[in-house]
Amino acid sequence: GAVKDTVYKFPGIILNRLFFGKESPADKIRFRISRFRKEKNLTQQQLSEKINVSVNEISNLERGKNNLSYNTLLNLCRELDKCPCQILTGAIKDKVDDNIVDIIRELSEKEKESLYIMLLAYYESR
Repeated sequence: GAVKDTVYKFPGIILNRLFFGKESPADKIRFRISRFRKEKNLTQQQLSEKINVSVNEISNLERGKNNLSYNTLLNLCRELDKCPCQILTGAIKDKVDDNIVDIIRELSEKEKESLYIMLLAYYESR
């Protein structure tokens, strides 16, 4: 019905981003750094003080203006309680459900809505 018709109008954005990686690896890393910092309720200033870099460096990392050095990566991992693979690749988890949740967290609100519509259409067609 109407839900299925809507799905076919915008799956491209979702499918490209989910399966073909429209964003560069650097974009994904910068989004993860920002998300992990916010999950720890840290400001850029607080994080910069904890890892001995300038607040500008944190800001530039999160905006994709600086490359991530090995030492900064290790310090971020320590302060954010993440392993390097979580920051660099999004870490593959043991459970499919956990991986799906991680992917959904990285989508925009519009992409989440599109995915929801696609899931409803799939559910209705079973």
